Formats: sequence, structure tokens, C-alpha cells
Amino acid sequence: MQYRIDTDTAVWKIIDGEAVVVHADSTEYFGLNASATALWQVLATSTPSTEQLAELLGNWYDREPATALSETIAFVEGVRDAGLVTEITDGAVGSDDAAPGNVPPPSRSGPYEAPTVVKFGDLDALILSGE
Repeated sequence: MQYRIDTDTAVWKIIDGEAVVVHADSTEYFGLNASATALWQVLATSTPSTEQLAELLGNWYDREPATALSETIAFVEGVRDAGLVTEITDGAVGSDDAAPGNVPPPSRSGPYEAPTVVKFGDLDALILSGE
């Protein structure tokens, strides 16, 4: 299965190496740590499979293949369940768009953390609260 960011509903900005993503329909907002942001940037430019993302994660952070795959599956399930990415069916993507290609490793600051998606809450509620 391949994935792409649902650009109709997901709006994001990268701040200090970590992405903040807002779901436009629900106004829920999420934080992605540095390794999740690196994977997110791949999803922004291609339609990789979970296995392709795991291979990149393993190469970038020197992770064992099985560990990289399980961490990547958890990340993909998190952003998929949040409605931020869409599963692509076979034939819906051209072959040029599918592979992530030669993706440079992300810059590192601090120790490795598995890709994590954290739901912070509802942006409407935050704005109305005045915080």
C-alpha cells in the first residue's frame, strides 16, 4: 500500500525541525517529532509504501530493518487514522511519483526518537480560549 498526504485536509508548517499539522475539516492539530517530520517530508513529495518509508528511516537513523518497519507502521497508522494521509490504490499513481528517490538524510539534533504523532487538540477551542 502506498500513501500520500491528503492536501485537501492537511495543512502543515515545519518549525525548528518538527511539523505542526492541522486537519482543515476537524481543526484538530498534531505535532510530529523530528523523525516523523522527515517521513512526512517524503510523503509531501512522493507516494511511498510503508516499506519504502521504513527503509529510509533505517538508513537515516541506523535502525534494524524490523524495528524501522514497526516504527514506520505505527507512524503511518497514526497519520492515516487522523485523516492526514490517504491510501493510494494500485494504478492511481504514476511510477515517477511513487518512489521517494534520492532523499537526503534529515539533519539531526539530539538523540533518535521513533516517529511520533501527537494530537494536541482542537485549534478552534485553542483560539477561543485565548491561550
